[in-house]
Amino acid sequence: MEFLFNLWKRIRDFDFRNMTTTQWVLGLAGGIIVLWIVAQILTFVVGILNFVAPIALLTIIGYFGYQYLQSREEDIPAEAKKSDREKEVEQAVANYRASLEDNLREDTVSAPQTASVADESAETIIAEQEGVREVDLIIEQKVNPETGFKEPDIARLIEHEEQKLAEADQVTDDIMAQIEARRRRLNQGGE
Repeated sequence: MEFLFNLWKRIRDFDFRNMTTTQWVLGLAGGIIVLWIVAQILTFVVGILNFVAPIALLTIIGYFGYQYLQSREEDIPAEAKKSDREKEVEQAVANYRASLEDNLREDTVSAPQTASVADESAETIIAEQEGVREVDLIIEQKVNPETGFKEPDIARLIEHEEQKLAEADQVTDDIMAQIEARRRRLNQGGE
């Protein structure tokens, strides 16, 4: 600490009028060296800033852009937020329901309407058939654990199709049994 006090006293008591030419040259060279060292430090700091500043700028722009899009998201209609798969499934369901309604209208128009009791029973049967079809073929959205996205659950549709195939196989087996029985009777009657 005493060294610093002595240094400060020497600087304070220094008289520039008594300096020699050598002292002026060394003082000027020392000042230039100090300025050069400061410039090197500033160049290093600016080099780091040239690398870090664009990253910081992009981060800030990204943050404010994300906030802007989040605030605008409530302005986006629900239809625009749906994925292509959801839109395709909804379109398929709408097409299927439209075809059901067309078929039911055709059945209703072509059905005999002789009495109001017949009309009521026909409407009840059609409503029951429509209800059964809709319950069997409802496509629910379930979250796929692998992707995390909602996807249509077509398990009921697959079960419905498998049931149709089983019924078709049963009908085929019944028809084949009838043909075989008829062939046997014909063979027994011919002998």
